[in-house]
Amino acid sequence: MSPFLANRKLVEATQKLGVKVTAYMPLGEGRAHTDPTLRAIAAKHGATPA
Repeated sequence: MSPFLANRKLVEATQKLGVKVTAYMPLGEGRAHTDPTLRAIAAKHGATPA
């Protein structure tokens, strides 16, 4: 999973099978820190984009 490449069908399928999903490069190679949407979500929750 990645904030920039979410495959929701895959996650749903793995969850039904009891398989845990692991994020690979979840910070998007540094893009998460500057993404306006992620920054807004983080600010709403008093957190950082990371």
